[in-house]
Amino acid sequence: MRLSVLIVNYNVKAFLDQCLRSVRSASRGLDVEVLVVDNASTDGSAEWITANFPEVRWIASPTNLGFGRANNLALREATGDVVLYLNPDTVVPEDNFATALAYLAEHPEVGSLGCRMIDGTGAFLPESKRGLPTPRVALYRLLGFAVDVRGGFVKKQDARLAGQCAGNGDKLLLPGGKSRAAFAEQGI
Repeated sequence: MRLSVLIVNYNVKAFLDQCLRSVRSASRGLDVEVLVVDNASTDGSAEWITANFPEVRWIASPTNLGFGRANNLALREATGDVVLYLNPDTVVPEDNFATALAYLAEHPEVGSLGCRMIDGTGAFLPESKRGLPTPRVALYRLLGFAVDVRGGFVKKQDARLAGQCAGNGDKLLLPGGKSRAAFAEQGI
């Protein structure tokens, strides 16, 4: 399996339906699995999604685990080399998965990708340019500066980080240097 798409659902059947339709289109011709963890929804999500998206692995939680724990539940079941955490209110462009997987294959030094998010009108969403939350980043943000990906510092209003991958080209390290499976087993 090349790509595992992990989605957490909680009473958002209409959004999830639209999301899964876009994931289906973006997955054509690719080795993709889709796992949806349902956090004890009461809106009929399970029946609707399992009837209309038989390719989706539905994981029903008897309680609302919260977003993080539900994602880790899906991560334990995922078999893909690459994992995508996707919110259920997301519509994925048809070429997104192919483009991202091709980039990762061409650049094995990359451990994490970010994306440029847009809203329904095509306007840029500034929350897609967040950096890694380190103490240094927090300090410079408090002082009115933003950390540039090259290690320099620029005024927040001059930062040009939108749509770029956060980091310096090093592999992404999980807490404590643990593997993906070990991280998921922590249950956070």
